[in-house]
Amino acid sequence: MDLHEPAPELTYSFRPALTRKTQKWVLSKNALTGPGVSLDLSRVREAALIQIHTGDHRLIRFILASGRERVKLQIALNASNATPDADQRQFLSLVSETATHLSHRLPDLTYRMEEMGRTRMILFMIGLCILCLGLGLTGAAVLNLHDHILRLVLTLPFLAMTKILGAVVIWRNWPLRQPDEFPIATLPFLLWTMGGPRPEGISPDQTTPMS
Repeated sequence: MDLHEPAPELTYSFRPALTRKTQKWVLSKNALTGPGVSLDLSRVREAALIQIHTGDHRLIRFILASGRERVKLQIALNASNATPDADQRQFLSLVSETATHLSHRLPDLTYRMEEMGRTRMILFMIGLCILCLGLGLTGAAVLNLHDHILRLVLTLPFLAMTKILGAVVIWRNWPLRQPDEFPIATLPFLLWTMGGPRPEGISPDQTTPMS
């Protein structure tokens, strides 16, 4: 996969959310620098692209980690907008170009599409608490409503959803489960389908996946 060689230095500006101030990020050949943080790209060991959908809202988060150093770029979007706005285009371009830089410097680097590190463990514990809550409520409902079958039946959908939610969160963040990993060089192509810039190697005549 022949991605273009990185430019010496690129600057991107975007608002992470409507209520947040504009952030300026500078991507050079050796580092990614933003508000109060600078990361040596040659030391990156982990990467992740996370998407969270809640109703009409969508959060995209890109994480780079090197030992104890960690850089997080994120943007909150309105999921109902079919066309990316200027902030989204800047964000996707920054992530795409960063992935291109990393693919040249660290061709064996991979990225995940799930949380990692301490956040993953916290989510696992939250899922465990939700599951235990669901089991506890189920036991309490059976003990207290065994003489009221109709009321017990009406509570079953809520109790089932609580336990299913807890189980799903636990499974997705199980500490011993190895998340799927993808070559970092493929990330610009994924971002292109989300409204990002066209990666090198794609014919200009090829239709953008979003169109």
